[in-house]
Amino acid sequence: FFDNYGVKQGLSEQKVYTILQDSRDYIWLGTANGLSRFDGRHFENFSSRNGLAPGGVRSIAEDSKGNLWLGHLNGGITFFSGGVFRQAAFDSITITGDVTSITVIGDTCIWFTSITDGAVYVHLPLTDVQHIRATKFSGRDGLSDQVSGSTVNRKGEYICIADVGM
Repeated sequence: FFDNYGVKQGLSEQKVYTILQDSRDYIWLGTANGLSRFDGRHFENFSSRNGLAPGGVRSIAEDSKGNLWLGHLNGGITFFSGGVFRQAAFDSITITGDVTSITVIGDTCIWFTSITDGAVYVHLPLTDVQHIRATKFSGRDGLSDQVSGSTVNRKGEYICIADVGM
């Protein structure tokens, strides 16, 4: 009934935080060691040696152009495009806690949430992923600093799950 895949079959790490099937039908798994890509038969594993930000991959999202965004344990964002991983950076904002979710809203924006730093809004399109202009929302803005997830409902409203509720 179930097929099981683990380290013996090539997965980089037994502890998996997140999973995404992309528009090319690859299965991406965020693990404590980084990232694993599964084509249905074989795993390919990636880590900071391949250009990922340090730390395990806690969240994954695909944007409308087929690029992947990875959120890491202890902060850090990685952008994957054209087969190349690049560490992304905000101009004036630092995320130090785990990036718990990444929500892409069409071609207009991306939201990143963190377990210690609230939510970060990025307007699209971007010209340079290493100098991203962003706006941070946290406790002083009416949103908790501790955001564990997010989604967009059918009305297009962005919703966060935080330690104080929704």
